[in-house]
Amino acid sequence: MGQEVATLDHSARPVALDRHEQGGGKMSAQPQIKDANVSADGMELRYLELGTGHPVIFLHGGSLGSSADVFTRNLPAFAAAGFRAIAFDQPGFGLSSIPQDHSVGLRRKSVLAFMDALGIKS
Repeated sequence: MGQEVATLDHSARPVALDRHEQGGGKMSAQPQIKDANVSADGMELRYLELGTGHPVIFLHGGSLGSSADVFTRNLPAFAAAGFRAIAFDQPGFGLSSIPQDHSVGLRRKSVLAFMDALGIKS
């Protein structure tokens, strides 16, 4: 890890999820997913989070358009099961910083830096 200090952006933005019909035609909103940024190892990393408990980190692939948003339908189920469900935009994807280095090594390092920034023990 680098010597960068991790700081949280406490101005989290809620992400609206799909609404599902409940009995009687009433609409019920899903829980709001926290949408925030964290500084880790010199990068701004955007992440989505829902729930408390043991953390589960979702990692998206490297294809065009990949981001944490691919997991918005999965996070509520894991949170309901008692987990702290977290998905983040890896460097160069979604709303995270675009690094000069696009190697797999940097992506691997960014996962550990992200975990450190959120205080998650491996």
